[in-house]
Amino acid sequence: MDASGLLELLEGMARLPTAPYHEGKVIEFAAAWCAERGIDAQSDGHGNVILRTPAAEDGERPALAFAAHMDHPGFEITDTSGPLVEAHWMGGVEPEWFPGAKVVVFGDPDVEGLCVRTELHPKRRRVETMFLDLEGEVRVGDFGSWNVMTWSLEGPMVHTRAADDLVGCSAVLAALGTLVENGEDVAAIGLLTRAEEVGFHGALAAMETGTLPAGTPVVALECSKALPAARQGAGPVVRVGDKKGVYDPGLCLFLRDVAESIADRYTDFTYQRALMDGGVCEATMFGLYGHPSTGLAFPLGNYHNRADDGRYIAEENIHIGDFFGGVTLMVEAARLWPTHGATALDALKSKLLATSKQGRTRLISGSDLPT
Repeated sequence: MDASGLLELLEGMARLPTAPYHEGKVIEFAAAWCAERGIDAQSDGHGNVILRTPAAEDGERPALAFAAHMDHPGFEITDTSGPLVEAHWMGGVEPEWFPGAKVVVFGDPDVEGLCVRTELHPKRRRVETMFLDLEGEVRVGDFGSWNVMTWSLEGPMVHTRAADDLVGCSAVLAALGTLVENGEDVAAIGLLTRAEEVGFHGALAAMETGTLPAGTPVVALECSKALPAARQGAGPVVRVGDKKGVYDPGLCLFLRDVAESIADRYTDFTYQRALMDGGVCEATMFGLYGHPSTGLAFPLGNYHNRADDGRYIAEENIHIGDFFGGVTLMVEAARLWPTHGATALDALKSKLLATSKQGRTRLISGSDLPT
């Protein structure tokens, strides 16, 4: 896919409304987009979407899987009987960000308003209930999120409400779409999960019921908070771990080697490698169920819509070059996985042994312990 096609896909995805358990518009978009390109898209019974290139449909060939989640922090209307509408909040945002924040309830038409106050969970310092002053009628079960810009491309920066993780979903579609549009006989899998923001419920359900073939390696796509070692505009980040631990060393090494091979050929390709410990990624969930896993991150500004430069709600943002580079890396990784992926650690071992032979000859003369 060329740059214009990638941007069209990213904008189409980024404009969609989503929240935990309310990913329907994203599911519809992904299914329709894949159908137009001959990419098999199926539900796993939990609403997660499993995607396969034609070469992966029979399940006989080694395939690399790419995963991203379809939700973003948001709320669900629970009571409309009072002067203020009550809503249940879902997602990680501290209480001090809520009072006075602009919100929108998605519908036809959307209904705008303000968050007037909140109530906290009785045992955790997390918002459980929001009290909203809305400018129109809503129903119990409707859902919404922060009322911020849905899409803007300003120079190299994309500003959007739910970069985390609709950008990741876009990257999964783009990588599989590129392989298919190029007519490449490459087996690759995509997994789009639900309800990540409230406890990885979609990913855990997928693992419990075997949505992915046993042992399938997974690269989890995230928009993760930018850090000094993971800067916006310096390329996608090969993520070696998160707040809970580190990822599969072989898969991390493979992804780094692929990135290095691209950088050797194209001077405008850059990437980063970092432990991004601001939160926990789905890669950890996949690893717990026996899937070699690692992460690929797009450094994110205004994480979960909390403005980096002050206490107000704002659009999230990413650098478009990081997105383009990430898709390039994913496509090349899918191509090389069958021949290089599983042997990445063995190749490193062989290289180290070969370069150490001369040095090891000197160990023989000093092998005896002193008496």
